[in-house]
Amino acid sequence: MSPDYANAPFQIDWDHFVVVPFTASGKRWERGDHFDWKRRSIPWNIVAQKHARGELTQRPPEEGAIKTTVGDGLDELTVDELHVIVNTINAKVKLHTKTAKEYGIKKCKSSTILEKQRGHIRRWRNSPWADMELR
Repeated sequence: MSPDYANAPFQIDWDHFVVVPFTASGKRWERGDHFDWKRRSIPWNIVAQKHARGELTQRPPEEGAIKTTVGDGLDELTVDELHVIVNTINAKVKLHTKTAKEYGIKKCKSSTILEKQRGHIRRWRNSPWADMELR
């Protein structure tokens, strides 16, 4: 049965740091050390006692830079990564076309210019045969 953290005098999921040096779990904890009590399986009531005595403090966990991608994600890709997409699209188009002329009409064009390549992919994805990419 898991302990009832509702009555804990601190935030369970926040980072805990040493204010006053002490020894616990076979280690000497110095001022400023990150007290990773969950990973070391230290009971939460011992942590609560240390908070009550002023030996520990807590801070909310640091959030890293959150990378958000809006849209189709092509703006974050390099030319080489875009060429991988084009090659994948064209391989699928080749499977679903019968003649070289039909393949030449329906394939996704390729360019070494970054913005132009993004435009080619976006134009192809808005074409009538764009469902070939999903097959």
